[in-house]
Amino acid sequence: MTDPIEETIRDCCRTLCDVDSGRELVVSLGGGARDVLPPLTVATLVYAGRIDTTVLLSDLDGTVQTWDLPELTARVPDRTLDTLDVLVRGGNWHSLSELTDETDHSKTTVVRHVNDLEEAGVVEADTSGKAKRVRVTVTAALLAMAGQTE
Repeated sequence: MTDPIEETIRDCCRTLCDVDSGRELVVSLGGGARDVLPPLTVATLVYAGRIDTTVLLSDLDGTVQTWDLPELTARVPDRTLDTLDVLVRGGNWHSLSELTDETDHSKTTVVRHVNDLEEAGVVEADTSGKAKRVRVTVTAALLAMAGQTE
């Protein structure tokens, strides 16, 4: 799998997560420029906040993609976890009204949660229509898979 990279990352995370905990887990980062790729990847994630653009050049078809780096150290406020959980499980865009119904919070609480989650970089908003809609970012999906949003 090569496209989009976010789905490939999720698939890799699922694979690692599904390994029986009683077995040794070995990950090979072989292939490609293995002397450069793992260190560059780690360094890129460490300095994600300072990088303006990340591009990926496919050695299979020559295409170039831009990619928003996940912020793997994002801090999700505890008070927002149930709202984030609804968004993670839903997977698609949610209006603030839908979140209010699904979380049993008041609309003002949901608005506060969404603002906090946007600030943490774990949700993105779309205000192009009549109602503000939000969905999780790749950061939130990866943190949820790692159990760091519970």
